[in-house]
Amino acid sequence: MNVLVIISIYVVIPGPLLTKIVTSVIFSTELILALYTQEQTPIINKTSILTGIIITNLLGFYSWSAITQFRRRQFHIHMELQQAKQNAEFLARTDPLTEISNRRAFMERGCKEFSRARRYQRLLSLALIDIDDFKSINDQYGHQVGDLVLNKFCQLVTKQIREQDVLGRIGGDEFGLLLPETTLEEAQVITARLCETFRQTIIELQGKHISTSFSAGLVTTQPSDQSFEQLLQRTDQKLYQAKKTGKDRIEI
Repeated sequence: MNVLVIISIYVVIPGPLLTKIVTSVIFSTELILALYTQEQTPIINKTSILTGIIITNLLGFYSWSAITQFRRRQFHIHMELQQAKQNAEFLARTDPLTEISNRRAFMERGCKEFSRARRYQRLLSLALIDIDDFKSINDQYGHQVGDLVLNKFCQLVTKQIREQDVLGRIGGDEFGLLLPETTLEEAQVITARLCETFRQTIIELQGKHISTSFSAGLVTTQPSDQSFEQLLQRTDQKLYQAKKTGKDRIEI
């Protein structure tokens, strides 16, 4: 019974190791004192019992150490699984080239912002942006330069937009820009500033100097819009008009 008590002090009773050791030492000392006050107990039995108490304390400490190591391993495994889950979620929602929201994440965010705008009767502006003559850049300079253009565009935009705005890569050289709580006039100012800055940006690589522009379609939510997809469709029509009527412009 005393053996179980000592083991329980190390294994069952909560608290730091020092507290367990002190508690076990006090309990063991009381056992030893009680043992040696019994004169009728043979000396051999006393020695055996004393040895047993010491061994039991060592066994209790070993059990505590093994359980602690097991719990630490379990904690590390749990943290690694959580990190792996977060990494997987990040990769599933992030464009691998530009490290901005991919189409899936952008559409999900767009639907949420659209629902919020309708519920609270707030404005939501949306721009669809397409880099002009991007295929020609890839054909003339190679995909490495094309990738550099895409990354440069994303870096430029993310530095200039507000914290609540969302840039996402819809596919290829087409991007979406969500502008919550933004009127059409305010969205036009933001998009025009981005357009001007990107037009003036010179991309250098291996002695080559490349500059380009983008075209954009821009709309704001209307009472007739029933879904984010409908808003996106209207924006896409504006983008098509911008590309068809000369590029390097914003169609509203």
